[in-house]
Amino acid sequence: MFRNKIAPEIIDAAKSALNKYRAYDYSTLVENLKKTEEDPDHVELIDIADNDDEYQIAIDACWDDKKAGDIRYDVSAFPVPIKPLLGFIPISFTSAIDGFIMKADGTFIDEESNEN
Repeated sequence: MFRNKIAPEIIDAAKSALNKYRAYDYSTLVENLKKTEEDPDHVELIDIADNDDEYQIAIDACWDDKKAGDIRYDVSAFPVPIKPLLGFIPISFTSAIDGFIMKADGTFIDEESNEN
C-alpha cells in the first residue's frame, strides 16, 4: 500500500493536536461532534510546513458504533496542495497518524488493557 513518508515533526504536531481533544471530557467531545454533524465542513484543519513541503492536519470525529455511544477521534495528515493525477484529477493520499475511542463513562478503549 502506498504511504507518504511524513516527517517526524509533522507526526508530532498531529499527535499534539489530537492530544488537545484527548484532554476533553466526553460531553465536550460530543458537542464538537454535533457541530460536525450539523456542518460537515466543521473539521479542524491545521496548516503546517516542513522544509519545502506543506501539510494539512485534519482532526475527524464520528460515533464509533452507534449514536450516543463510544466516540472516535482520528488525526491524519496530507500534503498541500493536492497533486493532480494525470495532470488534472486532484488526488491526495492521506496518512492516518493516531486516534482514540472514548466511552460515555470517559474511559479510553485503547487504554483499558494497559491499566493492569
